[in-house]
Amino acid sequence: GYPNLESGAVEVANKICDGYDILVFFPVSKSSVAYSKLGLLNSKVIIIDKSSFYLQWKYLTARYLFFTHGSQLNTFSKRQVSVNLWHGILYKKVGTLLGQRGIPASFTVSTSELTQKMFSTAFNVINSTVLVTGYPRNDVMINTKIKKQIVKNKISKEFSAFDKIIIWLPTYRKSKDVGFNRRDG
Repeated sequence: GYPNLESGAVEVANKICDGYDILVFFPVSKSSVAYSKLGLLNSKVIIIDKSSFYLQWKYLTARYLFFTHGSQLNTFSKRQVSVNLWHGILYKKVGTLLGQRGIPASFTVSTSELTQKMFSTAFNVINSTVLVTGYPRNDVMINTKIKKQIVKNKISKEFSAFDKIIIWLPTYRKSKDVGFNRRDG
């Protein structure tokens, strides 16, 4: 996830830990290591420093790679499965739409047939590899009915009278640097 705890990446890491008996490494910057251990991730997730050589080695040797803002690799080994969990819906131009390279991945997650076509073009991937699944981070909101009161207690009292609250926070900016090949740490 970029810059660190992107909600889609967090949800996927948690779901993998809940459903499979495999190690999940979650890279964060040194300044966010303590923050990331505050119950935001499943306790089986291994937090790893983004700037470490160990992370680079794991990135090159991992069987499965999930990313939200592009990958530092332009290609993957044939034994790797890479999944682009892109973090938005392309209200702004990214990838090939800006004249840059695409974002290679074995699979790309999209929210609809419309975004499937958009992602195929912007990331320069075959349309059939863009899967219409919805975003994992939205599953958290959908599945929070049990935790509804906890969520309501965390928000301002002026909103607590409502049964449903919709918050839309799009980013409208022009940027040639959309996350891939960026490093923070």
